[in-house]
Amino acid sequence: MRLLKCLIIPLGLSAVATAGVITADFSESLDLPFFATGARIEQATGVNFPAASPQLTAADIISNPSNWDNSLNVSFDPTTNILSLTGDGNNDYQIITVTLSNLIFNITGQVVTGITPISTGNAVIQNATDPFTTTPFFTANSFGVTYSVTSFASFPPEFLIQPETDTFQVTLGSAVPEPATFGLIGLGLGAVALARRRRS
Repeated sequence: MRLLKCLIIPLGLSAVATAGVITADFSESLDLPFFATGARIEQATGVNFPAASPQLTAADIISNPSNWDNSLNVSFDPTTNILSLTGDGNNDYQIITVTLSNLIFNITGQVVTGITPISTGNAVIQNATDPFTTTPFFTANSFGVTYSVTSFASFPPEFLIQPETDTFQVTLGSAVPEPATFGLIGLGLGAVALARRRRS
């Protein structure tokens, strides 16, 4: 029975461990192509959590050839896996892309499995009659959001950044279980079978 407990306890601990992001690269691209000579780019690489938020701000600008003002401050809470985008002023753009990439997780085999809006239409709002799309995206070790004007009802077509917040829920999951996990499960089942045989 001692052997059985020793095998089951680690299995239980691995089952209840909470997955989380411990490192990420942040980037943001903001553009208004009608008048641009290039997008405004902000980057913060190798951000280690826990980290004070927002983790990406106007202070992280690396390129702004068009001299655009204002952007979205980017915050990610690795405890709740919520991405928050907060406008730092009022400005207009046609396309914004926010990306968290090169994610490192605290549990081997973890991957991003989705990103869904919680509350949108606050930080980025429609200007006049110009509709736009809010498109979350993800890969196994990255996620983000793109805002993009979809029609040209006015000139210039654009959406507005406001000093409010849009939020998105990121979900994490496991890739195919590692061979070591299968081995532990096999040992555990074998120990259970052995214990039953001894009792009988």
